[in-house]
Amino acid sequence: RRQRQMCIRDRCKGKILVDLYGMKKSALQAKNISPPFEAVFTDDISDIELLKFSVRRFVIVSKKKRHKWDVLLKKSDIINYKYLYSNA
Repeated sequence: RRQRQMCIRDRCKGKILVDLYGMKKSALQAKNISPPFEAVFTDDISDIELLKFSVRRFVIVSKKKRHKWDVLLKKSDIINYKYLYSNA
C-alpha cells in the first residue's frame, strides 16, 4: 500500500493507508455495515452515494459553495437534507 501524508493547513497529522475517495460505501459494506445508514455528515461531493442511502443527511458547506451542492443534490434526487454552515 502506498502511504500518503495527511496534512491540514500545513500541519501533518499522520499517514493515510487507504484513500477512500468515492469508495466509502463499498468500504463500509466490506465491514458489514450496510445501508440504510442512520446519518451521514459530509463536506465532500464524493460522498453523494452515502447520502442516497442515509436516513438523515447533513452537508457541511460554506455559503460560497451552497449553490454547487443545491445543483448536485437536486440532480441526484436527494431530498430531506440539512446544511451545516462552515466558515471556510
